[in-house]
Amino acid sequence: MKRNLGLTDVGIGTITMSQFHVIESHNHDERRFDIAYVGIVSGSGSIQSIPEENLFTDSYAVIEKGGYVLRGTGSENQGKYARLYVDHFFKNDEGEIIGAEVKYQYPFIP
Repeated sequence: MKRNLGLTDVGIGTITMSQFHVIESHNHDERRFDIAYVGIVSGSGSIQSIPEENLFTDSYAVIEKGGYVLRGTGSENQGKYARLYVDHFFKNDEGEIIGAEVKYQYPFIP
C-alpha cells in the first residue's frame, strides 16, 4: 500500500492524482502506460483480469473505490501490467482534493 499526496510510483511509471485524473509521467516524451477503468471494486485484489484492448486510454478520471489496470506502453514496459485501487481522496480544509490513498500491485499477472 502506498500513501502519497500527489505521486505514486507503480512500477511501470509514476501516476499523478491531478483534478480527479491519473496522468502518466513522461520519460523523454515516451508514454509509459495506458489505463483502463474496471468499475467499483472492494480492493485491488478484486481486479482479476486484463480489460479488453479498446478500454485502455492515456488518462482517466478516477473515483473513490474505483479499480484500474495500467498497461505498460514504453519499450521497457511493453506487456507489463499493474492493478490500482483508489481507496479514498485526501481533501484540504476547503474540500479540494489534494491526493488519494491508492493500493496497487506490480507486476499484475492475472
